[in-house]
Amino acid sequence: MYTFLIGLAVLLVGGFLYANVLQKIFKTNGKNKTIAFAKRDNVDYAPMGKWRNAFVQFKSIAATGPILGPIQGIIFGPIVFLTIPIGNILGGLVHDTYSGLISMRNGGAQVPEMIRRFLGKVTYIILFVLIVVLSLLVGAVFITMPAKLIIGQIEHAPTDISMASNWVLWVVIILIFAYYVVATVFPIHKIIGKVYPTLSVILLSGTIILFVGACTHQTKYMPNIWDVDYTSLAQGGIGLINPGAGHYVPLIFVTITCGMVSGFHSTQSTIVGRAVKNEKDSKLAFSYPMIIEGVITMIWAFIALTMFNGYGSESYNATETNYAAWTSDPTLMIGSAAHTLLWGQDWLAIFIILVVCMEAITVGDTSLRSCRLICAEHFKVEQKLMKKRLIVAVPIFVITGGLMFFGLFFPSGFNYLWRYFAWTDQTTVALTFAFIIIYMMRKREFFYIALIPGAFYAFVSVCFIVGSNKQGINAFVPEVDQWIGWIVAYVLGGLTAGGYIAGLLVYGFKSRNKPGVFIEEPQIQIDIQPNN
Repeated sequence: MYTFLIGLAVLLVGGFLYANVLQKIFKTNGKNKTIAFAKRDNVDYAPMGKWRNAFVQFKSIAATGPILGPIQGIIFGPIVFLTIPIGNILGGLVHDTYSGLISMRNGGAQVPEMIRRFLGKVTYIILFVLIVVLSLLVGAVFITMPAKLIIGQIEHAPTDISMASNWVLWVVIILIFAYYVVATVFPIHKIIGKVYPTLSVILLSGTIILFVGACTHQTKYMPNIWDVDYTSLAQGGIGLINPGAGHYVPLIFVTITCGMVSGFHSTQSTIVGRAVKNEKDSKLAFSYPMIIEGVITMIWAFIALTMFNGYGSESYNATETNYAAWTSDPTLMIGSAAHTLLWGQDWLAIFIILVVCMEAITVGDTSLRSCRLICAEHFKVEQKLMKKRLIVAVPIFVITGGLMFFGLFFPSGFNYLWRYFAWTDQTTVALTFAFIIIYMMRKREFFYIALIPGAFYAFVSVCFIVGSNKQGINAFVPEVDQWIGWIVAYVLGGLTAGGYIAGLLVYGFKSRNKPGVFIEEPQIQIDIQPNN
């Protein structure tokens, strides 16, 4: 319990202090006329109140990532309570805040376009493909998963592949998909801007209720970091629940992404940036939602560790309600926690499960919306008219539907989607940090706050895809024929991180010394920001 409280204090105090530091380094200017007014079209560029923007950003980034990630990552034990705050502050805050602010200074450009401006066409093409794939995977995953959770409560059905033939499941999927269509093509302030603030309050309320339930039930099962046997650290095994769980780095940073650093967040910051009225509001719009998501992640890690240690052992209940089943399908633990920790109140349990479903649904819509904006920017299709928006959106819906079918009908289809969503997400993080670094170098600002986490996530991404025998390139080779081990992965990861630092420093210093090099679009100065 003490480790959790220490981590929570570090996250809140450190996060709010660091958010102020980021503002000073970037030199936010309240006199700059923001793109919400300068490019207003009342579709994607539409000024909204600062609290509404904060709620939209929070709800867009706080999906089931800060729930499913901690459930799987908690096998490493209470060390996650210290890892999450460090990753959130040093990585997530910089990533989310600066991607949004730089977009605002560049006419609302999406992440691939900013990559093109600062890193060139080749890197642009790579990131364009990565982010489109990432957005489509998010849309597909967060249609299927909440639908299966809902059906599990309605019919008490198992969440396995047999549900693909369940007609009730398909009704729920169609309803979710219909909402996605509306939220993707209609003006941001008409649907998302109105719905998300309420959903954010519901999400926070549900999380707090379940946290209180965990505290009143099983605090004696909440170990501290000093209770863990670290004798297997040399082999990578530092888990409390599973001492053989090895390779904390990179696995924990790929498993728990949304509470620390997630490449998906940059695609949401650029959406919200088009609605911010004043640059000074960026702290509330981008930084604070990330801190609160870190708190949500910490709470779900607390809930997961309580459940694993208190109710997950075979001796407690030798059925599917044990840690073997929960790590295989984290959605099972969500239902188990809701029904176990809430004092036998089934209506509260159902409320919590519906909250989780809403979290998933309301990240898929903004994901597909960002995909529409990115594709429209790439193909230069103006988006003010509905028919133009549909020209871009319809192919996105078709591909998302195809991925959804794959996830339901093919064995382990959903696991494949989630697996490569995680790696794509972390690769996007490294590339997003790269354009932030070059921008800050050209502005002659303190770029090391982005360079260090960027290099680290380049290391993480390469180590994971090379070293993991279940989720990396080894997954495509029979186990007896696998020869690429973790030593090779760490060496390649280290070389990649070194190359990342050297390449960006050389390119950045050369480019900023060239006369007339692009930094940002001209900013219009005004004395007072318009109110509407």
